[in-house]
Amino acid sequence: MLKRIHYKNREEWLAGRSAGLGASNAAAAVGMSKWETNVSLWEHITGKTKSDNLIGNAAVEFGTRAEPVIREMFKLKHPEYKVKYHQYDILYQSERPWLRATLDGELTTDTPKRFGAKNGVLEIKTATLRTKAQWDDWNGKMPQNYYCQVCHQLLATDWDYVILFALLMGDREWCIREFFVDKEDAEEDMAWLLKEETDFWGYVERNERPPEKLPMI
Repeated sequence: MLKRIHYKNREEWLAGRSAGLGASNAAAAVGMSKWETNVSLWEHITGKTKSDNLIGNAAVEFGTRAEPVIREMFKLKHPEYKVKYHQYDILYQSERPWLRATLDGELTTDTPKRFGAKNGVLEIKTATLRTKAQWDDWNGKMPQNYYCQVCHQLLATDWDYVILFALLMGDREWCIREFFVDKEDAEEDMAWLLKEETDFWGYVERNERPPEKLPMI
């Protein structure tokens, strides 16, 4: 059963977020992040090390400022969707309250055109791409670390689909890439992710250092 916690401000939300595993942590928890290992994530969650303070980080601040603009762009491109945004809400399933997600948008449509799906997640991304390899990561697909995040959101909400709406920024080109992930198509990957994340969270609950997972991407 889907549960929702509403927090009044960012400070309360951050405290609630730290009580579980968020979608942005999913790739690191299962060894598919380019920026963080499962061990360093475990150290942050269990308080062995202090989490990096991203306030003042230029890329993070840009993404924060750009998010409402990109959400409005999505609304203009897709008037068939109703978009709701609850900045400080955390969603989870009652049987696994530690697997949590805060959404960039909640999507509904009265007349679904794809798969009969009515409830979905909007995921907004901004990415600065400097190399051909970075652009290739987005060529016809979303990067694997973002796919982990999408599957995590489906597990947290049990909704029908996720639309990832990304602003990609290169030296000479800015563009929007959009990806639709249907829950039925992702069920096998979701089952794998749930097992891996459950194993990781077990190490957190036991305060036991997990074996390090080498990056799979």
